[in-house]
Amino acid sequence: MYIELRKLKELGRRGKLDEENRYLMWLPRAAIVASVAAFDAYIHQILYFQLPELLSDESAVISDELADLIKRVMPTKKTEQVNDAIRLIRSHAGPRLLADLLRENILKFESYQDPAKVIRAFKLLSIWDIFSEIAAREQNKNKSRDEITKDLSKYVKRRNQIVHESDLDSNNEPRAITPDYAEKCLIFIQVLVRSMNRIVFPKQGIAQQ
Repeated sequence: MYIELRKLKELGRRGKLDEENRYLMWLPRAAIVASVAAFDAYIHQILYFQLPELLSDESAVISDELADLIKRVMPTKKTEQVNDAIRLIRSHAGPRLLADLLRENILKFESYQDPAKVIRAFKLLSIWDIFSEIAAREQNKNKSRDEITKDLSKYVKRRNQIVHESDLDSNNEPRAITPDYAEKCLIFIQVLVRSMNRIVFPKQGIAQQ
């Protein structure tokens, strides 16, 4: 859209914009915000999709992080509450109902953008450090775990500056930005999501979609 509007306004494909057309730089900013928001939504959908499967698998390991969340949605201090909890767990739809309770009461209120929160999200699925897993894979052999988390933090910070500070610096001037920076953010998120898919769905072709 940015490139097409430049062409429409006969500004060329590249080059500094004058004051009248500087507003076009909100398109790269919007791309960064949309990319990070899509990543956040992706993490939520992974949890919503995988938790019922995990809870219904008798051989699966339930992490301490997931156990703590379950305790929060299933208080069992009274005898009748314990009985209700047992009936729920034993029912055919129990895993799905429990996953729904987690989603509606806790997960949908969480934000999964910051690396530490992303790590906690995947711990619910017994993946102890998703970024270490990603860094160990061949397609990420040129980036260490810390480099991956640093890049994610950088784009999340810029997203927050755009959303919460109108992307203005301490002098109330717009921070510098380029379409290339926004494209790098988009590509980084795409590669990160594909890597996560390969870990969460190792036997499926979902990573190629």
